Amino acid sequence: MAVNTVIELAGIDDELAMVASAWLTKLQTLFEECLCEAGYSAARAAEYAAYLMLVNEGVRVASRRKLPRRQSLEAIDTALRLLQTAPR
Repeated sequence: MAVNTVIELAGIDDELAMVASAWLTKLQTLFEECLCEAGYSAARAAEYAAYLMLVNEGVRVASRRKLPRRQSLEAIDTALRLLQTAPR
């Protein structure tokens, strides 16, 4: 939801858009911390946290396309499977 907030408020309420953007940055930091705890190096954790944010943002956009639920879940599953097989 924060992704949509940033997009929809840009140029309309920049202050609120900045708050939502800061929340997204915090979410990426949390992804990074979790990946470090899971055994990824700091560099890989940062890289994969950015990847997860891109997936998160893309899922929000894709949801607007009203694709069949199964197709959306398969795409998400593929993204997470790629992360699981990535080097640590």
